[in-house]
Amino acid sequence: MKNLTCLLILCFLSFNQLSAQDECEYRAYNDLVLSALDHIARGEYHASNKQFGLAFSKVKVPFSADLISAFEVATEINDFVRMNEIAVMLAKGGIPLAHFKDYKSYDWYFDFEGRFEEYTNIHHSNFDSELKAELLALRVQDSIFNDCYHQWREGEIEVSLDDFITGGEDIVKGFKDLVNRYGFPSEKRMGYYYKEGKVTSFPVKTLLIHIYQRGKLLYSDDMDRLVCEGDIPFLDEMMISGFRGLGNSTGVEQEMIVRYEMRNNFKKNRSE
Repeated sequence: MKNLTCLLILCFLSFNQLSAQDECEYRAYNDLVLSALDHIARGEYHASNKQFGLAFSKVKVPFSADLISAFEVATEINDFVRMNEIAVMLAKGGIPLAHFKDYKSYDWYFDFEGRFEEYTNIHHSNFDSELKAELLALRVQDSIFNDCYHQWREGEIEVSLDDFITGGEDIVKGFKDLVNRYGFPSEKRMGYYYKEGKVTSFPVKTLLIHIYQRGKLLYSDDMDRLVCEGDIPFLDEMMISGFRGLGNSTGVEQEMIVRYEMRNNFKKNRSE
């Protein structure tokens, strides 16, 4: 519990530093969410429930992780009105009715189920399914590249340096192309992600961490703005910004040359 409280204090200080600019749409939202999480850490669920409610009133599309935390708090204290409000927000963001099957016995569920087609139509009208599909396809490409790299590193396969450079740069270009054509791939534009029976985050953080590890600090100068505009959760920004590759972060080519040299030196030393 102490570790969680310390983490929340660090997050609060970090967010206040990056949101000091005059216009920061999500500043009030993030402050209130941090307060709500702090109350959870202290076991103060009614206070947390209140702060979550205030936070969600500040923005059009709250982050799914915050909605899930708030739903759990509302369930804990039997705030059925808040449970229904959050369920509707999740449904409008694209979460299927099957996710809520365990709540059929609650009074709010009957009306919620009856209006679910309305919520689905709102989701289709407000969010970009093409951006979502292309982002997930890029994550598959990234996963294949990562698997190949790890197999190469372990000596299971051989891959040329040029192929690694091209593969890594293709993923960077793919991400930049998404942003140029659709805007930054965020829940504000895509709705919420449902995978394997759970509400989870889109793989934006994973993609950016891998891109950073491959030597390209993509959008590093825009992170404050992306957090303030609600495109990246501030906790994700803190994590992404902490990752680097083995080189000097000047690009994919330099990073892959460093990794290639390190592996060749390792093979040479092992054979001696």
